[in-house]
Amino acid sequence: MSGTIKEGGFVDMNIYPTPIRIINLPQKYSDVCGFFDEQEHNPDTGGNTKNYGSHSKNTYILDSFECKSFKKYMLSEVKKFNDNVLGYDVKEWVFSQTWVSHKEPGQMHVMHTHPNSMISGVFFYGGVDDGTSGIEFHSPISFSGFNTLQVEKKFNGKNPNTWKSFAVSFEVGKCILFPSWLQHSVPLNKTELVRKSVSMNIVPKGGFGHKHSLTELLFNRVT
Repeated sequence: MSGTIKEGGFVDMNIYPTPIRIINLPQKYSDVCGFFDEQEHNPDTGGNTKNYGSHSKNTYILDSFECKSFKKYMLSEVKKFNDNVLGYDVKEWVFSQTWVSHKEPGQMHVMHTHPNSMISGVFFYGGVDDGTSGIEFHSPISFSGFNTLQVEKKFNGKNPNTWKSFAVSFEVGKCILFPSWLQHSVPLNKTELVRKSVSMNIVPKGGFGHKHSLTELLFNRVT
């Protein structure tokens, strides 16, 4: 921080903010949703598999010809998010895995992250009811013990810096981009409708790391 603080003055700072981007996709990209609904599904694994939902057998769904226009648009939004907000030294991004996810009534998804990915995304489509569950993000503070072990009095909830979680509602055509390390979950589907979404993992084109620091991982050298 540059500048001088005057005597008796102060500066409030958020030194480690966690950015997410919420996008309302143009209507013209809704045609691809019919293709998403044609996919065969496998049960999700982990947690309580009975209530965990299912995902498309094709876990590279956006590589399909039918998704060409949708894929191009989403990658342009990923680039904007990075260039304007995240700031990674990456010129071009690619999808690693992308899949359709369904949550039947009474199903949910436990808290998790997306390993081996830098940016993740979720796109909502299909039917919607007042109780259709969106996505909930969870603060790293809530896992550190700070809220439960070191503070006897609960936070009042008015200050975003002390939130334990943040929920984004389900709206058809909404897409959320976020760092893949950010803990998130899908609340219980309390409606009679299937909650439908497309999940995305995104990495730099070509690989990670740097040659001179001996951290380089080039995808074309390990395939």
